[in-house]
Amino acid sequence: MVGLDYIVQNMTPLVTWMSLIWFILGLLIGKRIQAGRVTGAPSKAKPSAKGKPVELYIGNLPFSTTEKELQQLFGKHGPVRSIRIIENAINGKSKGYGFVLMGDKASADAAMQGIGGSKMSGREVVVNLAKSKQDW
Repeated sequence: MVGLDYIVQNMTPLVTWMSLIWFILGLLIGKRIQAGRVTGAPSKAKPSAKGKPVELYIGNLPFSTTEKELQQLFGKHGPVRSIRIIENAINGKSKGYGFVLMGDKASADAAMQGIGGSKMSGREVVVNLAKSKQDW
C-alpha cells in the first residue's frame, strides 16, 4: 500500500507547476484588464450639431494635475466631452499625459493654439491631435 509520505513527495512537483501556471494566467488576465482601464475604451461620444468630437493629446503635464483642472483649462476654449489622465497601473500615479475630447474641431483648434506651449507648474504643456493606434 502507498504511504502518505510517498504521495506528498511525488505530488509536490505537480502542485508547484500548477501553481506557477495559475500565477502566470492571473498576471496575463490582470494585465489585460488594467490595459483596458488605462488606455480607456474608444470614445462613443455623438457628434454635436457643429461637427465631430476631436480628441487631443496633452503631454508634459505636472504629475499633480487633476481632471478638474484640465476641465477648467480646456473649457475656456469650448465644450469638453471627456478627460482621461493616464495613470500607472501599479501605483495609480499620473504618467504626465492624458487625452481631452473636445466637442468639435473649432474648439480643439482653439485649445491647441491657446494652451499648447503654455506653462503649468513650470512645465511647458504639449497639445496635439491624438493619433489612433492604427497610425502608430
